Formats: sequence, C-alpha cells, structure tokens
Amino acid sequence: MGVATSVTCPACGYRAKELDGVGGGVGMLMIWVFTVSCPKKRRLLDVWETDEACEKRALAPDYEPFEPPEQVVPCPSCGEVHPPWDPKSAVCPRCGEPGCRVEALGICWD
Repeated sequence: MGVATSVTCPACGYRAKELDGVGGGVGMLMIWVFTVSCPKKRRLLDVWETDEACEKRALAPDYEPFEPPEQVVPCPSCGEVHPPWDPKSAVCPRCGEPGCRVEALGICWD
C-alpha cells in the first residue's frame, strides 16, 4: 500500500509528481519504495528493491516484515546509493533550500 506524493519547491519552482516512496512506502509483497535526492541529476526519484532482494530478505531467519531494509538500492539515474529523502526537512534537490511542500495525491493500491 502507498500514497503517491507531489513535492514543490516555493524557492525555485522545482516539481516532482507521483513519488510513491516519500517516507518509505511499501508495495505488494513487501517491496520497499524510497524517494531519494540524486545530487548529480538534482532531482527526486523513487528507488525500490528488486524482486530478488525482497525474496532474499523475506526468507532470512531474522525477517521483520515492516522494517525497511538498511541498504537503499542504487539510484537509477547515477548508480550511487543515496539515503532516503527526508520530507521533514524537505530540502529541494535543485536549489538546496529547505521547505518544499509535500502533498499526498491520495492514490492507494494493494
């Protein structure tokens, strides 16, 4: 389940729509979705576990279904691993100013 979210920066006008992982969303089969800020591309984008990583984690003896994985997957844009974007500080990936508006779009799925 999850809620798609939009992010808007009042300082520079940057917009990102339909981010599923703001705050760490969970998809079907417990695949975690995270929104990251790519410093090379200066934008927000979602990353998620592969089915193989999800299956490996689910079969581990210490599996906790609602605990997010410690290692976030590589950014599809630059290939590096970035920490999840923090919606509380809401720092704009383009201009670096805090205070982006985060709005839920109300889309849920199962």
